[in-house]
Amino acid sequence: MQTGVWHMSIAAEQPSWPAFDFEGIRQEYFSVCAEENLWQLLFESSLVLPLDIAYEAYLGNRGQVISSICSWLGAPDGDRDDDVLPIRVMRDETSLAYRHKFWRDIQDARIHHR
Repeated sequence: MQTGVWHMSIAAEQPSWPAFDFEGIRQEYFSVCAEENLWQLLFESSLVLPLDIAYEAYLGNRGQVISSICSWLGAPDGDRDDDVLPIRVMRDETSLAYRHKFWRDIQDARIHHR
């Protein structure tokens, strides 16, 4: 969120990481959770069955995920170049360390608020 970078081409350099901000991450995490719950309520109340796609599954096998989307939509799979838009995975040791630190800190916060 702080870097404003949402995707990068393969050739782009990774931006420097901002300082770890537990409160900022916590606010964004709970905002995403609330939005996810609102989407689920909308789908349930509208009797819509969404197609759930995990980002990691897409990165792992774009062709298979695109084929499953076509199948779900009832659209022809057709010929395509699955690597037409190469995506750089922006996850690295720093982001994984931040994730680990966030979960540890949130557990500590829950223990101290009891």
